[in-house]
Amino acid sequence: MMGGAWLLREHLQPIASLGLGGAAPEDVSLFHLRFGGGLAAGASLLDRRIWLGGHVLAHALRSRARERERIDAHWMSATEIGVTVQYRGRRLFLGARTGVDLVLPSRPVPGHGARIRRGPAQWMLGLVIGVVFG
Repeated sequence: MMGGAWLLREHLQPIASLGLGGAAPEDVSLFHLRFGGGLAAGASLLDRRIWLGGHVLAHALRSRARERERIDAHWMSATEIGVTVQYRGRRLFLGARTGVDLVLPSRPVPGHGARIRRGPAQWMLGLVIGVVFG
């Protein structure tokens, strides 16, 4: 879930975000909660319908892995750096963002036969569907 606004003649967008994710291969389950915010900077094109820019988002990430009776939880930081393109209709908002997601410290999740590994840098793609207020 994300929220934001267009400021300074639509050149800046402060962004707040909250995300949940998880995986459960074999005997291991992994769950994470991510929350934070950042800023996108860019410009409107084509009669203010298209917005193109770059973004930086910083998040706190709480990760919890469970293997049978063992539970392992950690706090990490995640920083997303990339480009953003958005379409703004009268009430409909569509967007896409891509870039690099940096998570520190990186850590493998131990498991009996399961392999979940995430390095410090990973390519990401996000698609956004929303409503325009105002």
